[in-house]
Amino acid sequence: MDKYMTLKEVVEGFVNFAYGDILFENEVSRFNISFEDSSFLKNKEFNFFSNSLQDILNNVPNCEIPTVVIHDTELFFRLLTNVINAQIDLNDLYDNSAAKSMVARRVMRRLWLRMGVEELDNIELFLEKQLAFIENRELDKPNEEIVIDDNPRITLEIQKSETWCEASRRACFRIYEGDLYHELPRVYYDIREENGELVCYIPAVQMVSEPHKVKNVERKLYKLNKGLEDTLVHPNFMMAIKLFYSFLYKRGINHIKVPLMQVLDYDYHIALAKTTEIRMKDKWSEDVLSYIEKAKNIDLEAYEQLMKEFESDKKKLEHLLGREDFISKAKTEGLINLFYQATFITDSVINTEPFINASYLDISLGKLDDNELKK
Repeated sequence: MDKYMTLKEVVEGFVNFAYGDILFENEVSRFNISFEDSSFLKNKEFNFFSNSLQDILNNVPNCEIPTVVIHDTELFFRLLTNVINAQIDLNDLYDNSAAKSMVARRVMRRLWLRMGVEELDNIELFLEKQLAFIENRELDKPNEEIVIDDNPRITLEIQKSETWCEASRRACFRIYEGDLYHELPRVYYDIREENGELVCYIPAVQMVSEPHKVKNVERKLYKLNKGLEDTLVHPNFMMAIKLFYSFLYKRGINHIKVPLMQVLDYDYHIALAKTTEIRMKDKWSEDVLSYIEKAKNIDLEAYEQLMKEFESDKKKLEHLLGREDFISKAKTEGLINLFYQATFITDSVINTEPFINASYLDISLGKLDDNELKK
């Protein structure tokens, strides 16, 4: 069987599955899809799913949700096919292979979460950008923990992100103290060439839900906030950005763009909370919990393991339920505060005023000293 998806397979998958996933909020928040020219889809090559196709073409847009306008239908599907196949290659690079049909459905369902407001009406350009991001190999070091300093020992691991994440990769820093390590927030990023230079996009900086912490390391990091009054940014985030800036600069990348709005993100977290709550109730029904409690005296080790899993699932739900406003604020105001404050401890300059003349922060980097912990 061929490793890659064909154009015909992608069109079929989009019409028969992905469109329904979007319409009925299966993981992703809803949006309208409007084809300006549907002649490509009416090609006899695709007539085997004509009923599903007619449902799409005859669907009346809901004015209360965003609308994606597809200007060039053939180009849209060719680009989407290329994006899916590039994701298959990226998965292989990171030893994370999956059936091509599964990769395709995940991409067709989730990729749109990365759209900015201005890309709703320029979806073909959005796909071209995502293709360039996924194909870029500038920082890839699959399954390798890179030592970037020895005293203290600081490492970086570049990971492939899940398809629901804000970017295709993430930079994960660790600061060691003996055998223990302190995890910093993950920097989600993508890279592509623009006007002859490499530009790094950073749409999110996020801490893992249960990070490894070393109190002594964290205390040292607070010196990053020295002299900064009323700071709203935790030094863990400051150190992650400082280290990532330095890593980029040493590799000749000194242009950063920080997208401040992914248009489907707010509703996505509402839908995700609902889905997570349903799964939680199904998995941990009262009968199941009652059975586990009764089994406590029979197999204590199994009981403790199950309760640990239950508490972990419960914590994930609490992180989502009713917190879409908090998450949205963290992803806009929090991101702005982080990068503005970073200008005080790094040689970086923000060239744009967010929401006035740009929907992203445009940042220029100068030479950076990343070894703050030695000072």
